[in-house]
Amino acid sequence: MKNSFFKKIVFFVIFICFSSVNAQGEQICFEDLSEKIEAYYGNLDRYAFDVNYAFYSDGNDPELLEQMDGEIQKNKKAYYSKMGPTELVYFSDAFLKINHDEKAVFFSNQVVEQQNSPVAISSLLSYFEDTQVEKKDNRYICTLLFKKIDALPYSKMILEIDAATYQIYVQELYMIAGKSYPAMTSGNQKTTTGKMVTTFSKNKGTISSSLFNKSNYFSGKNDIALSGKIKAYNLYN
Repeated sequence: MKNSFFKKIVFFVIFICFSSVNAQGEQICFEDLSEKIEAYYGNLDRYAFDVNYAFYSDGNDPELLEQMDGEIQKNKKAYYSKMGPTELVYFSDAFLKINHDEKAVFFSNQVVEQQNSPVAISSLLSYFEDTQVEKKDNRYICTLLFKKIDALPYSKMILEIDAATYQIYVQELYMIAGKSYPAMTSGNQKTTTGKMVTTFSKNKGTISSSLFNKSNYFSGKNDIALSGKIKAYNLYN
């Protein structure tokens, strides 16, 4: 697709606290799960995950429309994510968004809050009307239903969480047609029906140190200049 779906969608994972009872009668509170998820990612100084993003059509027999590979890495207070041709790099004092297709870089030197995990815990609790938590074998399956709010382009989210480590392995986002994408996305794009499935690998453990080397991206303090493989890109500050 020329106007890629994945260039416009926000990586969107949120959590809510409700209790459900699984088939064995065990009561599961999502608040407890979210705390354990935060602890899992927060206790790791470094991690690296391969990620796959896939978008499917709507219906009983959904068709794979588009997919992209990516990765997410953390190195102490620095954070990196990649989705297809787009890279996001967070340092404690700078942020970079690199689009290799457009050969463009957005740079901000404002202080960036440390990001411990690839998920945003407890960010939109009031936007859910219902949740179900069920344990199947070695995973928790969490179904979160969104309230019908004009600003939200999603109707439902399903998460698969490892019951032993509390790592998230799968996230499914179900879209509502005709909604505007959240403000962080580019342009006034509208959603279509279907779902976006994000799949995470197990933690590889070893990070790519070059991804967190500032000199590979830019030089200078007052007058920022791009360097390395993005030296010839257009800079937007």
